[in-house]
Amino acid sequence: MSNSTIARRVGIAVGGILIAAFALFVGYYYWLFAQSYGSHLGRIERLWNLAVFIDYGNGTVEIHRFATVPRDEATPLSLLEECADVLVIYSLSLKATPSNQTMHPTVFVWSINGVNSTGGYFWLTYLRSPNGVWTPLSPSELLEPLPGNNYAVSWNYTQISPSPTL
Repeated sequence: MSNSTIARRVGIAVGGILIAAFALFVGYYYWLFAQSYGSHLGRIERLWNLAVFIDYGNGTVEIHRFATVPRDEATPLSLLEECADVLVIYSLSLKATPSNQTMHPTVFVWSINGVNSTGGYFWLTYLRSPNGVWTPLSPSELLEPLPGNNYAVSWNYTQISPSPTL
């Protein structure tokens, strides 16, 4: 076998390896793009119509409507954070039953748009179902996804007890 024949075969082999490596490279990045784009499309297909009310307790009520919210990210707190400046305190609470003890994350909303929870006033949260019934939410429920379409969340600045005098 001559040197030119060996060089040609080595060149063909190297060229084939480079083409295969390039094809794997392009295929891998196409797969990554498809994974990312596919998950984004999956989110778009699951949109809700939701509303957030912020009642400052002095007659001022802000209304924010959300036509498109990803289902997995639609919690009462996440909706509030989309439309207001919020200061939140996170903590863990213990839920105990005779057979089990578990820790659950809870949330205390300290401030909405600069209005702080002080002097006996606190931010209370209510959920309105599609049939118009309002129910109070516990601090741990603020982190749970909303149950379905056409829900509203109301954040009300409410006096719970008078401020103690010293």
